[in-house]
Amino acid sequence: MAERPTPEVSALVAAFVESFARAGRAYLRVVDGDGEVFFEADVERESDGNLRSFDVAVEDGPTLVLEGELSEERLGAVGRLLQQTISLHSELDQTRTSLGRTREELALLFELSQTLKRVTSVEEVVERFLADVVNVLEAKEGTFLALDEARKELRILCHHGSAPRTVAEFRLGLGEGVAGRVAQDGEARIINDTNRCDYYVDGGNPVKSLVAVPMRVGGRIIGVVSVNDRMGDEPFTLGHMHLLSS
Repeated sequence: MAERPTPEVSALVAAFVESFARAGRAYLRVVDGDGEVFFEADVERESDGNLRSFDVAVEDGPTLVLEGELSEERLGAVGRLLQQTISLHSELDQTRTSLGRTREELALLFELSQTLKRVTSVEEVVERFLADVVNVLEAKEGTFLALDEARKELRILCHHGSAPRTVAEFRLGLGEGVAGRVAQDGEARIINDTNRCDYYVDGGNPVKSLVAVPMRVGGRIIGVVSVNDRMGDEPFTLGHMHLLSS
Protein backbone atom coordinates (compact mmCIF):
# COMPACT_ATOMS: atom_id res chain seq x y z
CA MET A 1 0.00 0.00 0.00
CA ALA A 2 1.41 3.38 -1.03
CA GLU A 3 2.33 6.00 1.53
CA ARG A 4 -0.29 8.70 2.01
CA PRO A 5 0.30 12.40 2.63
CA THR A 6 0.16 13.78 6.16
CA PRO A 7 -3.30 14.91 7.38
CA GLU A 8 -2.24 18.56 7.00
CA VAL A 9 -1.19 18.06 3.35
CA SER A 10 -4.30 15.99 2.66
CA ALA A 11 -6.54 18.80 3.93
CA LEU A 12 -4.57 21.32 1.86
CA VAL A 13 -4.93 19.25 -1.32
CA ALA A 14 -8.66 18.77 -0.74
CA ALA A 15 -9.31 22.48 -0.20
CA PHE A 16 -7.20 23.47 -3.21
CA VAL A 17 -8.77 21.00 -5.64
CA GLU A 18 -12.28 21.75 -4.42
CA SER A 19 -11.73 25.48 -4.87
CA PHE A 20 -10.39 25.18 -8.41
CA ALA A 21 -13.05 22.70 -9.47
CA ARG A 22 -15.84 25.05 -8.40
CA ALA A 23 -14.18 28.13 -9.85
CA GLY A 24 -13.61 26.48 -13.23
CA ARG A 25 -16.78 24.34 -13.19
CA ALA A 26 -14.56 21.36 -14.03
CA TYR A 27 -14.33 17.83 -12.76
CA LEU A 28 -11.07 17.30 -10.81
CA ARG A 29 -9.78 14.50 -8.63
CA VAL A 30 -6.51 13.33 -7.07
CA VAL A 31 -5.30 9.75 -7.33
CA ASP A 32 -2.78 8.21 -4.91
CA GLY A 33 0.10 5.84 -5.60
CA ASP A 34 -2.21 2.80 -5.58
CA GLY A 35 -4.34 4.29 -8.34
CA GLU A 36 -7.23 4.84 -5.96
CA VAL A 37 -9.13 8.13 -5.80
CA PHE A 38 -7.57 10.07 -2.96
CA PHE A 39 -9.86 13.08 -3.27
CA GLU A 40 -12.70 13.94 -5.63
CA ALA A 41 -14.03 17.47 -5.94
CA ASP A 42 -17.63 17.76 -4.81
CA VAL A 43 -19.11 19.46 -7.88
CA GLU A 44 -22.35 18.90 -9.74
CA ARG A 45 -20.60 17.38 -12.69
CA GLU A 46 -19.45 13.85 -13.28
CA SER A 47 -16.55 12.69 -15.40
CA ASP A 48 -17.17 11.33 -18.88
CA GLY A 49 -13.97 9.34 -18.54
CA ASN A 50 -11.85 11.58 -20.79
CA LEU A 51 -9.34 12.66 -18.14
CA ARG A 52 -5.89 14.19 -18.51
CA SER A 53 -3.36 13.77 -15.73
CA PHE A 54 -0.50 15.69 -14.11
CA ASP A 55 1.97 14.29 -11.56
CA VAL A 56 2.22 16.35 -8.36
CA ALA A 57 5.42 15.65 -6.41
CA VAL A 58 5.17 15.97 -2.62
CA GLU A 59 8.42 16.58 -0.73
CA ASP A 60 9.07 13.76 1.76
CA GLY A 61 5.84 12.13 0.63
CA PRO A 62 4.14 10.22 -2.18
CA THR A 63 3.63 11.50 -5.72
CA LEU A 64 -0.03 12.32 -6.31
CA VAL A 65 -1.75 12.46 -9.68
CA LEU A 66 -4.11 15.31 -10.48
CA GLU A 67 -6.75 14.25 -13.03
CA GLY A 68 -9.38 16.38 -14.69
CA GLU A 69 -11.41 17.32 -17.72
CA LEU A 70 -9.28 20.32 -18.58
CA SER A 71 -6.97 21.08 -21.46
CA GLU A 72 -3.42 19.82 -21.03
CA GLU A 73 -2.18 23.39 -20.63
CA ARG A 74 -4.75 24.35 -17.98
CA LEU A 75 -4.39 21.11 -16.03
CA GLY A 76 -0.61 21.55 -16.04
CA ALA A 77 -0.96 25.10 -14.71
CA VAL A 78 -3.30 23.95 -11.92
CA GLY A 79 -0.99 21.01 -11.10
CA ARG A 80 2.10 23.20 -10.87
CA LEU A 81 0.27 25.69 -8.66
CA LEU A 82 -0.86 22.84 -6.38
CA GLN A 83 2.71 21.57 -6.17
CA GLN A 84 3.99 25.06 -5.30
CA THR A 85 1.29 25.41 -2.64
CA ILE A 86 2.28 22.10 -1.02
CA SER A 87 5.96 23.13 -1.12
CA LEU A 88 5.17 26.49 0.49
CA HIS A 89 3.16 24.73 3.19
CA SER A 90 6.18 22.50 3.93
CA GLU A 91 8.50 25.53 4.14
CA LEU A 92 6.11 27.33 6.49
CA ASP A 93 5.87 24.24 8.69
CA GLN A 94 9.68 24.05 8.89
CA THR A 95 9.81 27.77 9.72
CA ARG A 96 7.30 27.30 12.56
CA THR A 97 9.43 24.47 13.94
CA SER A 98 12.55 26.62 13.69
CA LEU A 99 10.83 29.52 15.42
CA GLY A 100 9.69 27.21 18.21
CA ARG A 101 13.26 26.02 18.70
CA THR A 102 14.52 29.63 18.67
CA ARG A 103 11.96 30.57 21.30
CA GLU A 104 13.20 27.72 23.52
CA GLU A 105 16.80 28.83 22.98
CA LEU A 106 16.00 32.44 23.90
CA ALA A 107 14.06 31.38 26.99
CA LEU A 108 16.89 29.13 28.11
CA LEU A 109 19.55 31.79 27.48
CA PHE A 110 17.45 34.42 29.26
CA GLU A 111 17.11 32.17 32.29
CA LEU A 112 20.85 31.55 32.25
CA SER A 113 21.55 35.29 32.07
CA GLN A 114 19.34 35.83 35.10
CA THR A 115 21.18 33.05 36.91
CA LEU A 116 24.52 34.72 36.22
CA LYS A 117 23.37 37.74 38.21
CA ARG A 118 22.67 35.63 41.30
CA VAL A 119 25.57 33.20 41.54
CA THR A 120 29.31 33.55 41.95
CA SER A 121 30.87 30.21 40.95
CA VAL A 122 31.22 28.64 37.52
CA GLU A 123 30.09 25.28 38.91
CA GLU A 124 26.83 26.75 40.17
CA VAL A 125 26.14 28.43 36.82
CA VAL A 126 26.67 25.17 34.95
CA GLU A 127 24.56 23.19 37.42
CA ARG A 128 21.69 25.66 36.99
CA PHE A 129 22.10 25.45 33.22
CA LEU A 130 22.03 21.64 33.30
CA ALA A 131 18.84 21.67 35.39
CA ASP A 132 17.17 24.00 32.87
CA VAL A 133 18.26 22.14 29.76
CA VAL A 134 17.30 18.73 31.21
CA ASN A 135 13.85 20.17 31.87
CA VAL A 136 13.50 21.68 28.38
CA LEU A 137 14.66 18.49 26.65
CA GLU A 138 12.47 16.37 28.97
CA ALA A 139 15.44 14.19 29.92
CA LYS A 140 16.51 12.35 33.06
CA GLU A 141 20.00 13.71 33.63
CA GLY A 142 22.64 16.08 32.39
CA THR A 143 26.37 16.25 33.01
CA PHE A 144 29.29 18.54 32.29
CA LEU A 145 32.49 16.54 31.81
CA ALA A 146 35.53 18.78 32.22
CA LEU A 147 38.60 18.05 30.12
CA ASP A 148 41.88 17.63 32.00
CA GLU A 149 44.36 18.33 29.22
CA ALA A 150 47.38 17.21 31.25
CA ARG A 151 45.91 13.78 31.93
CA LYS A 152 43.96 13.68 28.64
CA GLU A 153 40.81 12.57 30.41
CA LEU A 154 37.28 13.75 31.21
CA ARG A 155 35.67 13.80 34.64
CA ILE A 156 32.22 14.94 35.72
CA LEU A 157 32.54 18.41 37.20
CA CYS A 158 28.83 19.33 37.40
CA HIS A 159 25.67 17.29 37.02
CA HIS A 160 21.91 17.21 37.41
CA GLY A 161 20.12 13.93 38.14
CA SER A 162 23.21 11.70 38.27
CA ALA A 163 24.03 9.42 41.20
CA PRO A 164 26.77 10.98 43.44
CA ARG A 165 28.84 7.78 43.48
CA THR A 166 28.83 7.59 39.70
CA VAL A 167 29.92 11.23 39.49
CA ALA A 168 32.87 10.72 41.86
CA GLU A 169 34.21 7.65 40.08
CA PHE A 170 33.49 8.44 36.43
CA ARG A 171 36.48 8.99 34.12
CA LEU A 172 36.86 8.82 30.36
CA GLY A 173 40.06 9.01 28.37
CA LEU A 174 40.28 11.48 25.49
CA GLY A 175 38.77 9.66 22.51
CA GLU A 176 37.10 7.07 24.75
CA GLY A 177 33.32 6.66 24.73
CA VAL A 178 30.90 9.17 23.21
CA ALA A 179 31.99 12.17 25.32
CA GLY A 180 35.65 11.31 24.78
CA ARG A 181 35.23 11.39 21.01
CA VAL A 182 33.27 14.65 21.16
CA ALA A 183 36.11 16.19 23.19
CA GLN A 184 38.68 14.83 20.76
CA ASP A 185 37.19 15.88 17.42
CA GLY A 186 34.80 18.66 18.51
CA GLU A 187 31.83 17.05 16.72
CA ALA A 188 28.48 16.90 18.55
CA ARG A 189 26.78 13.51 18.56
CA ILE A 190 23.31 12.02 18.99
CA ILE A 191 23.13 8.37 20.07
CA ASN A 192 19.55 7.09 20.30
CA ASP A 193 20.47 3.46 20.94
CA THR A 194 23.67 2.94 22.93
CA ASN A 195 23.43 -0.82 22.34
CA ARG A 196 24.22 -0.15 18.68
CA CYS A 197 27.09 2.25 19.37
CA ASP A 198 30.34 0.27 19.32
CA TYR A 199 32.32 2.98 21.12
CA TYR A 200 29.82 3.73 23.91
CA VAL A 201 31.16 3.21 27.47
CA ASP A 202 28.65 3.08 30.35
CA GLY A 203 31.19 3.80 33.09
CA GLY A 204 28.89 2.29 35.72
CA ASN A 205 25.98 4.51 34.71
CA PRO A 206 24.38 2.90 31.63
CA VAL A 207 21.98 5.04 29.59
CA LYS A 208 19.84 4.23 26.58
CA SER A 209 20.26 7.45 24.61
CA LEU A 210 22.19 10.70 24.79
CA VAL A 211 23.13 13.90 23.01
CA ALA A 212 26.60 15.30 23.64
CA VAL A 213 28.12 18.61 22.48
CA PRO A 214 31.54 20.19 23.04
CA MET A 215 31.87 23.24 25.30
CA ARG A 216 34.34 25.79 23.98
CA VAL A 217 35.96 28.85 25.52
CA GLY A 218 37.95 31.06 23.16
CA GLY A 219 37.83 28.34 20.50
CA ARG A 220 39.37 25.76 22.87
CA ILE A 221 37.39 22.70 23.99
CA ILE A 222 37.22 22.65 27.79
CA GLY A 223 34.71 19.81 28.18
CA VAL A 224 31.52 18.14 27.01
CA VAL A 225 27.87 18.66 27.95
CA SER A 226 25.84 15.46 27.80
CA VAL A 227 22.08 15.05 28.29
CA ASN A 228 20.83 11.49 28.74
CA ASP A 229 17.61 9.49 28.35
CA ARG A 230 14.51 11.43 27.33
CA MET A 231 11.33 10.69 29.27
CA GLY A 232 9.17 7.99 27.69
CA ASP A 233 12.19 6.72 25.73
CA GLU A 234 11.62 9.41 23.11
CA PRO A 235 14.58 9.93 20.72
CA PHE A 236 16.81 12.99 20.65
CA THR A 237 16.66 15.08 17.46
CA LEU A 238 18.86 17.54 15.60
CA GLY A 239 16.69 20.27 17.09
CA HIS A 240 17.67 19.14 20.59
CA MET A 241 21.33 19.10 19.61
CA HIS A 242 21.12 22.64 18.20
CA LEU A 243 19.34 23.83 21.32
CA LEU A 244 21.97 22.29 23.58
CA SER A 245 24.78 23.74 21.44
CA SER A 246 23.32 27.24 21.83
